[in-house]
Amino acid sequence: MRAVQLVDCVRRYLNLQVTEVNNATTGQLNQRWMTKVIQLSRATADSPKETELRLLLQPVAKKYDVLLVEQYPLVAGGRVVTTFDFAIPDLKLGIMFDGRHHWEHEQRQLDTTINLTSMLHGWTVPRAGSKSMQMCVQVVESELRKRLGVPDDRR
Repeated sequence: MRAVQLVDCVRRYLNLQVTEVNNATTGQLNQRWMTKVIQLSRATADSPKETELRLLLQPVAKKYDVLLVEQYPLVAGGRVVTTFDFAIPDLKLGIMFDGRHHWEHEQRQLDTTINLTSMLHGWTVPRAGSKSMQMCVQVVESELRKRLGVPDDRR
């Protein structure tokens, strides 16, 4: 997990390409291991916790055969309202990771506006904090089952 988070960060904030990461690690790290890390990596993650949430959501998206898109913009009235950290556009599910700054007053006001605007446009937006990621993934899976008509397997 930490290796993927680090490579995500390097790719996003240093704008390094996969080939550059590979070249830098050749002879330094086990290449088979590094290949696996790079396959799990994305250049779109805004934070290590966002990477963690992505790695938790990907198996769920695969299980239900839905497309999980990263950094998906919600456009309403010709303007970008927000960019969801993750989205399943066909089902209008927008998933957000909220870091510490989301508890500040101004950010909470903005988040409330984003939530309400998203709802007005038919989107459901589960939000996760660092300690609620597992629950967020459970909510996403529950929504997928409901929207896809899949019976609940927890009985």
